[in-house]
Formats: sequence, structure tokens, C-alpha cells
Amino acid sequence: MADSYSAEKKIEQTIVNDVNPSMTTIDILASLKSINHFQDILDKKKGANLTGAEKIAAHELKYLNMGAQAVGEQGLWRERFGGGLQGAMAMAELLKQRESERITKALLDQHLEKNGGVKDRPYCFERKSNQWIE
Repeated sequence: MADSYSAEKKIEQTIVNDVNPSMTTIDILASLKSINHFQDILDKKKGANLTGAEKIAAHELKYLNMGAQAVGEQGLWRERFGGGLQGAMAMAELLKQRESERITKALLDQHLEKNGGVKDRPYCFERKSNQWIE
């Protein structure tokens, strides 16, 4: 019985693209309460004198709000991740990853521009007969 139930749940998760099936309604409600708690603190302090935990919460809430906005406005994201908290959390992770990629690329590009990039390499490679040669 347990095996068929597990198989049924796996199929159900695949169909609905559930990205975090372990979150129950109680987990979601507890998360929302925590989110509201930190949002209230941040609204009152307006960015001044934040503790370390509050700074982390502000950073995470920024992405969670962007994720919620994305799944709320874009039907394709909502279809892929869902329109609830789990969808917003999944979208927030994608946004954080993308921003990290953009920052890394910008820093590397800046370093290349500052230091001459390709033209100042001590050697370069040419493509010849499907082989890279020095």
C-alpha cells in the first residue's frame, strides 16, 4: 500500500511540477507568519540599525518579493512553479542565481577591460583542422 501511495505522489508531483513537496499547509502558514514578522520589523526600522538576522531577512525578502511578483505577473512562471509560496520561493532562487551570474560576469568583464583582456595574453590559440594549437 505504501509503495503505491509513494508512486502516486511521485506522479502527482511530476504532473504539477511541485518543487518542494515537503512543505505542508502548516509549514507554509508558519513561513508566512515569519515573513510578516520580519517585514513588519523592516518597515518600522526602514533599514536603520538592523541586526545581522534582520539584514539577512531583508535580503531574502527582497528576492522572495521579486519571485512572488514574477509568478504573479507571468503566466509561464506561474504554470511552471505554481502561484503560491513554493512558486515564489523557487522563483526567488532562480533570481538569486541569475543575479550572482550577472555580478560574476560584470566583475570578470571589468577585470578584462582594466587589464587588457585578450590582446595582452602571452599566447593565443587558433582553430586549425578541428584542433586547438598554440
